[in-house]
Amino acid sequence: MLLDGKELEAMNLYADDWKATPHRWGMQQLAAGEHVLRFESTGKPGAGDGYSLGFDALVARVPVYARPLDFDLRKIQK
Repeated sequence: MLLDGKELEAMNLYADDWKATPHRWGMQQLAAGEHVLRFESTGKPGAGDGYSLGFDALVARVPVYARPLDFDLRKIQK
């Protein structure tokens, strides 16, 4: 999976049956403007007999609060 050409994660989504399985890819900070989220097949596992990818839902959320990754919350505790 790529976001704006940068690989977020390589994953094996093979399953024996069709069922909804949630996947979470963490938080990404995006600048204002358009972005491209791309799912690209790079092959298939030996047990697979085809190439299929389906979505029940794709959810993007805007956090109410965000802090820099290196910010230590203990500094603001009383």
